[in-house]
Amino acid sequence: MYSHLIRKHFYSRCSHCTSDYIAVYSGPTTSSPLLKMLCGKEKTTLVYEGQELLVEFRTGPEVSPFDYNGFVATLSFIEVTTEAPTTIATDSTNKTLDSMKSNNYNNRDLHEHRKDQGTVTSSCDLEVSGEKVRSGKHDTRGKPKSTTCKLLLRGRAYDTGHVSLASYNLSAQSCQSTIEIFDGSPESVTLDTTNSLEKICSPAQWLPRELASQNKYAEPKRYSSNGRDMTVVLTRASNSPTDEEYMEVSYYFHDEREGGTQQPASVCDVEYYGLTSPVEGSVVHPEPHRLFAMEGPVKCRQHFIPAPNQSVVITVKGSTKQTPNNPCETKCGDSGCHCVSKSLESMDHLLLVSETGHIVTCLCGNYQDWLPVGIRSWTPVYIEWSRSSRAGLNFHAAYKFINDTYCGDHTTAEPEGEVNGGDLASAGLKLNQYYQQKCTWILDSPIDRQLVIEVKSTQSRPCTAWNLTIHEYRKNGDPAGNRLHTFCSRDTHKNFTMPWKMNTVVTAGPWEDSPAVYDEMAKSDSDRQHSQKRTIASPELARALLE
Repeated sequence: MYSHLIRKHFYSRCSHCTSDYIAVYSGPTTSSPLLKMLCGKEKTTLVYEGQELLVEFRTGPEVSPFDYNGFVATLSFIEVTTEAPTTIATDSTNKTLDSMKSNNYNNRDLHEHRKDQGTVTSSCDLEVSGEKVRSGKHDTRGKPKSTTCKLLLRGRAYDTGHVSLASYNLSAQSCQSTIEIFDGSPESVTLDTTNSLEKICSPAQWLPRELASQNKYAEPKRYSSNGRDMTVVLTRASNSPTDEEYMEVSYYFHDEREGGTQQPASVCDVEYYGLTSPVEGSVVHPEPHRLFAMEGPVKCRQHFIPAPNQSVVITVKGSTKQTPNNPCETKCGDSGCHCVSKSLESMDHLLLVSETGHIVTCLCGNYQDWLPVGIRSWTPVYIEWSRSSRAGLNFHAAYKFINDTYCGDHTTAEPEGEVNGGDLASAGLKLNQYYQQKCTWILDSPIDRQLVIEVKSTQSRPCTAWNLTIHEYRKNGDPAGNRLHTFCSRDTHKNFTMPWKMNTVVTAGPWEDSPAVYDEMAKSDSDRQHSQKRTIASPELARALLE
């Protein structure tokens, strides 16, 4: 006869027994009698007579990437010749939980803790509502055996579902048993191959981390839905009581309004849309525990996508991490912030990157003295966080989508007139605030005439700061066809005469990282109608003359 002596020390960041606890069972499964449940900062010694004891530890998110909290326990096997009673000695370091003052836990108590995870049924099926539960786990072991077991996730209006198979065992031959993951619910779509995300055929097995024999643990693959609902189906070849085929599924719901649109192919990439995401909010670096099992360098992107006639302002406001003698240094100037390092890929750093891949800002090392650093962009832009070390660079940034007419797409059918881009300087210039703009004006007329475009500037900036280019008009796809002319601010004053009957042209001026703000004006004077399409970057004066 053996007695098991277990000493465990568990320290939790929160004291919610419904989601963070240790449960000790007098048997091999969670259906066995419950001896003790612990939560909060509690230290317990338990002596139990028997050959099998199960310790269940639950904390943090249910689906990868995981929060690797833990507990410390020592286990001793003692051979005894007399019957030893089961005893529990508790030394609590957190007396705020009245429920922890009593040892009268039983299976019913644990059932009360678990019942809010989803709809409890007498089968191996589970239906989870995102209105009540945001994450959880479904294990078909210990449930009534059936040839089919389903996990159905029903999210809220802006939710997406995410699941991973923590462990499973399919022992039948020739795909007689399967696990299949579907995008959607049985009511909304027909569960078939058209919306199947993954199908696993027997024989197949995935062992949990504690039983895996591999040298490096690999987190289970994560599957994501496009809509609010998701379904996981286990089909078994037999419903015999001795059947050991099962699935253990972890799941969570992600609200796109609060955390951006999560990208299925990435652990940490998200997207924020000007029309559907919150108008303003904040973003931070990925938490280290979310990427715990990922080896080597890691890159995470937060994309911000403004709608037409919208801009987005991103401001990196703070960082709490200081590293003495950091080999990477940040320097900011008129053309943006740059990282000074021999090998940037081996350094923790942060990038603000334009739609075209141009790096507007690079931050690394102890960059706090340059803050706040920001960008205002009328085209998509993203924050790229690169981790080389275990912890990575930390940051806190704010974003805001703005509806404006300063830059964007505009159309006029007047044969002559004036269009003004506005004055961004009226809002005040800020140090280390950069702008990325691409503005389009369409002046439309069906009559063929010769077009002369006059451009003036009092600036003397590099062409990379801002420029204006004139292109042939293309009817299909990108309207900017072959480039005809380029104007840089250092050119001061130029006239561009278009070929006869080329009454439709594109003047494009995508410019990057310009900290200055320029008055923009486009004029057209003619006694005859004309047609033209123009995208003006940042000339102080662009005048179109038709003769």
